[in-house]
Order: sequence, then C-alpha cells, then structure tokens
Amino acid sequence: MEKTNYIKKYKRLSDLWDEILPLIGMTYELKPQDCFAVEQFIILLDRFRQSNDEIMSRGIVLESTDNKSRLDLRANPATKTNADIGRALIAYFNRFGLTEWDRKRGQKQFGTPEDDVDLGNFDDLK
Repeated sequence: MEKTNYIKKYKRLSDLWDEILPLIGMTYELKPQDCFAVEQFIILLDRFRQSNDEIMSRGIVLESTDNKSRLDLRANPATKTNADIGRALIAYFNRFGLTEWDRKRGQKQFGTPEDDVDLGNFDDLK
C-alpha cells in the first residue's frame, strides 16, 4: 500500500507509517480502500504519542504559583487529549487485528466445511 500525500508531507508520520504498516499487514489483509483508514490511524497514533510525551515531560499535574504566591495545581491538558485519542485508537487496533484477543479470535473459524471432517475431535481447541 502506498503512502498518502498527507503522510508523505511529514517525516514523523512517514516514519510511523513505515513502522506500523508491516505490523498491520501481518494480521490484516490490506486493500487499497484501507488507505485512508490507515492514514487516520497513523495520525491518531502520532497525536497519542505526542500527548504522552507531554505528560512524561511535564507530569500529570502542573504546579504553579499565582501573583500572591499561592500554589495552583492544574491537570495537564495532555491527559484529556491522551484519554480521548486512546479511546479512538481502540477501534483501529481492533479493526487491524493488533490486539492479542483479535489474533486468538482468528485462529479457529467455525462454520467452515473443514469443521465437519473432524466431528468429535477437539484437539485443535485449547
């Protein structure tokens, strides 16, 4: 699958595309129609990493003092961004089979013609 023009414009996104696309291709058969879904996934993943870097560098709680030397504690806005994007990413991880649950689910498919061949033999199920 070829990178979209938007991804090509930004080196950070392009590098992330090169890192993630092989992982997606291992579990999900990519088609040309998936191009923009992958693009959106890469963009969200990049934003998630940026907000996570912000949290790691400045902390979850930002401390400051006002002009009267009173301590002012505020939540880092990146925590909300991180949480919102994290929820959106779950759908993409599920779609592209990037979770352990999705990989295990794909191991045994019921209702296929081969299921009738080994009636009563459940050795392949764990």
